[in-house]
Amino acid sequence: MGDEAVLESILNGEMGPTHMPFALLERITENFSEERKIGQGGFALVYKGIYNGEDIAVKKFYDVQTLDNKHFENECDKLIKIKHPNIVRLVGYCYETQHKYVEYKGVLQFAHHICRILCFEYLQGGSLENHLNESRDHDWPTCYNIIEGTCEALNFLHKGYGSRVLHLDLKPGNILLDKYMGAKVADFGLSTSFNKTRITNTTTGTDLGIIIIEIMAGRIGYKIFSAMDDDPQELFIEQVITNWRGRINATTSPFPSAELDQVETCIKIAIKCVDLNRKNRPTVAEILAAMQKTEKRFLAEWRNHAEFHVDESLPIPTKSESRGGSGGEVVDIKEHPWRLHSLTISYQGLIDAFSFSYIDQYGEKQHVGPWGEQHSYHKTETIRFSPSEFVEEVSGAYGSHFENLLVTSLTFVTNVRTYGPFGNPNHQNVAAAPLKFMADEGSSIVAFHGRSGSHLFSIGVYMV
Repeated sequence: MGDEAVLESILNGEMGPTHMPFALLERITENFSEERKIGQGGFALVYKGIYNGEDIAVKKFYDVQTLDNKHFENECDKLIKIKHPNIVRLVGYCYETQHKYVEYKGVLQFAHHICRILCFEYLQGGSLENHLNESRDHDWPTCYNIIEGTCEALNFLHKGYGSRVLHLDLKPGNILLDKYMGAKVADFGLSTSFNKTRITNTTTGTDLGIIIIEIMAGRIGYKIFSAMDDDPQELFIEQVITNWRGRINATTSPFPSAELDQVETCIKIAIKCVDLNRKNRPTVAEILAAMQKTEKRFLAEWRNHAEFHVDESLPIPTKSESRGGSGGEVVDIKEHPWRLHSLTISYQGLIDAFSFSYIDQYGEKQHVGPWGEQHSYHKTETIRFSPSEFVEEVSGAYGSHFENLLVTSLTFVTNVRTYGPFGNPNHQNVAAAPLKFMADEGSSIVAFHGRSGSHLFSIGVYMV
C-alpha cells in the first residue's frame, strides 16, 4: 500500500496510527509553510495538513536534547493505546533522520536532523483559548458541556487508563473543541518527558479550577478573583451566579432553576480546586460526582412542569421495533429512561460500536455499551445533550456485510441541530435499506435497544 493510500485509510478510520513518511507530511503542509501554521508551543510547531479534503493537525517537535529517542517512542506507544472520546485521537507519527548540508562557522557541513512528528485529528472548533480570547458568549449548556467533557478526559487519564497519566500542561490552548463544541484534551502525552519535578493530582486540579473560572467568568473575571483575599470568595461566587441568572433568564430554557443549580455547583467546585491547601481540593472523580447530582434537579423541575407528584411514577417508555439484521445478541437497557444524556459512535464505513448514557427516572446516570467492537483507530464522535435538547428523530441505513445485515449509518436530529451522518450508508457500494424513528408528538427518544456482536446489527428506540 502506498503512502497516500495509507494516509487515506487512517483518515477513514480503516487502520490504526502508523508511520507517515516525512516527505508526505511535507507535501500536505506545503513544506511546513507559515500559512499552514496553526499553533506553537514550547516544544513544537503545529501545522494544518490537508489531504483529499481531509484535515489533520501535524505537530512537528523541535530537535532538542530534552526529548530523547526513548521518551518519544514510549509516548508514541502510550498515545496509540489511549482511547477515549474526550481525548484527541492520534492518527500517525513520523520518526526519521534527515540529512542535509548546513553552514557552520562559514563552512558547509553534512549534518543529520532527527524529525519527530505526531499527527492528530483536526478539530474544527479550534482551541478553548481562542474562544476565551474572543470573548464568545456561549450559552450555559455549551459551557457545561465543555467543563464536563474536560473532566471526563482527565478522569480517564487518572483512573481509566492502564497506567496513571497526569496532564502537566492543562490550559485552554490544550483543550480543543469539535464541530459540536465537545471538548477533547490534547498535549498530555509528552509532558512527562520534559518535567522532572514532583507532580501530584492536585496540580491538575488547580489548573482545572482556573479553566472553569475562565469559562464561567471570562479572563477578566479570573483576574478579579485572583486579586481577592480569601474572605470575598463568597461575594465572587454570588457575582458569577447573578450574572448567569440574568443570561439564563434571557433564554427560553425550560429548566432555568436547574441550570442555575449547575452554575452554582461548577463555580464552587472551581473555587475548591484552586484552594491553597491541596487537601481541600477535590479529585476529578469527586467533581464528576458533584456534577451528576445536579441531574436530579432537572428531573424534579421536569416533574413540576409535567404536573407529576414526587411519589408518582413517570410514564412507561414506548419501545419500538428494531431495524437491521438478526445477528449477534440482544442488547437492551435495565432501568426506565427519562432523558438521553450522551452518545458515542465509533465508525469507519460501518457503525462499529455504539454506546450511550441516559438519566433514569430516579435521576441517576446509566451507561450502556459499547455495543459492537471499538478500536482506537476508528473515528469516534461523542455528543452530549443538554437537558433542554431533545432527540426527535433517528435515521440511517443498514446493509449486507460479512454475510450479515449491519447498521451502516446513523443521524440524530434534535430540537436544536442535526448530528451526523456517521458512517456510510453505501459502504463498499452495497445497497442499503433506510431506517427511521420519529418521536411521537410531545415525546422524545431517550434510549436504545438492538442487537450487537462484532458490529451493530440492529437498533431500536425508547420514547418518553
